[in-house]
Amino acid sequence: MKVKRTVLTLLFLFGLSLSVFAQENIFNAETQFFKAGLAYKNGNYQEAIKGYEGILERGFENGPVYYNLGNSYFKNKQLGKAIVSYERALEFIPRDGDLRSNYRYARSLAETYSSAQAGNFISKGFEKYAGHLTRDELSWILFVAGVLMGAAFLTGLFLRWPKINVLGINAVLTVIFIVHACALSSKIALRQDSAIMVAQAGANFEPSESATLHFQLVEGDKVKILKIEGEWAKVERSDKNVGWVKKGTFEQI
Repeated sequence: MKVKRTVLTLLFLFGLSLSVFAQENIFNAETQFFKAGLAYKNGNYQEAIKGYEGILERGFENGPVYYNLGNSYFKNKQLGKAIVSYERALEFIPRDGDLRSNYRYARSLAETYSSAQAGNFISKGFEKYAGHLTRDELSWILFVAGVLMGAAFLTGLFLRWPKINVLGINAVLTVIFIVHACALSSKIALRQDSAIMVAQAGANFEPSESATLHFQLVEGDKVKILKIEGEWAKVERSDKNVGWVKKGTFEQI
């Protein structure tokens, strides 16, 4: 009994220490967030950036931190990094009006190349709808749709519903499941492949300093990462031009 009591006491103390440590970390992050906000208001944007980056280094990743970091970078005239931060904030708070407004304005200042995007109103509507949901929300919708499909099948089985009713309900739920599964898949792929130029760079035909220049990329351009070889990355611009740039000139979203 004494051994059991000792083990339980140690486990309790261990859990208590973890709780205190977690609360202390949260308090420190909140304090740092307040100090970074104060530095921003006072026009000390470099100090604000340092504060928000410090919060992220502690493991506290959320929409407001990325949004404020983006604002700080923007005020510090680092357009590329501002857009990266806004993109990351959109992963957490995609329906925030101020964030979307600032993001659109920052993108309008970037000398980006945009090709006419093909697609009908359905595909564009799908992209807009998916863009207003977070990955967590999409995951929950998939989970609920899956549970409801199983519940509809079992309920129909026990209550002896007509098969056409069960099939109809499950058909609707299946469509919902597929649409949101596609949206989640596209979000994950976009996060893995997309990057923002944080410095002006020349895109070469080959991954070499001596290679022929193909086209120029400027700060704020959004590119797709196709391949990485050592210190070089093969990127695709929105107008489908492809070239090689140094890794330090862009930051993945």
